[in-house]
Amino acid sequence: MVVRVEGRRDEDGTGAAVRVAYNDSVEGPLARITELDPLVTELVVMGQTVRVDERTVFRDASAASLVPGNLLEVSGAIAPDGVIFASYLRRKADTPAPGASVDLKGIVRNLNPAAGTFTVSALTVDYRLAVVSGFSGPDPEEGRLAEVSGRLIAPDLLEASRVAFENELGRDDVETVEIEGFITQFSFADRFTLGCGGRSTAG
Repeated sequence: MVVRVEGRRDEDGTGAAVRVAYNDSVEGPLARITELDPLVTELVVMGQTVRVDERTVFRDASAASLVPGNLLEVSGAIAPDGVIFASYLRRKADTPAPGASVDLKGIVRNLNPAAGTFTVSALTVDYRLAVVSGFSGPDPEEGRLAEVSGRLIAPDLLEASRVAFENELGRDDVETVEIEGFITQFSFADRFTLGCGGRSTAG
């Protein structure tokens, strides 16, 4: 599982955690399975592309045992193009319960406030009835990382009940922060953007 650890770090590199927070990358029904090569399998879960390989830790499943319709919980690093490289995958059920809540984390794209929709990879999110929180205004923000909960009303359409800004770093009142992710772009010679949340970092 990819987690966020908050606590104290001592000069010798050890420390004590006061909080460990886990939030999966996507939880929903498996739509499609494609074997890319003997080591890498590509899954599509609620419009999100998920890649599993020999480094993925499976719980209650294996790559060979998965079938379309399985309810999966996936945790991993999200690349700039939205692909989730799964480090942890759990099969929660053979099929989701009717009307069950699903959730995912991803970048807000194609925001249309007039229609009350945006996309996360190939999934369209209808947030007209959702509680939206953590953003600077009443709507989500284009390009920001969001956590979305709701129910699927079609394979590629989610009716959201909650859309919240996902702060990868947690609290802001900290002395030292460490984060791991993909470099998405270089802004200057000594500055780059790290992670799908678009956080600028000095090089």
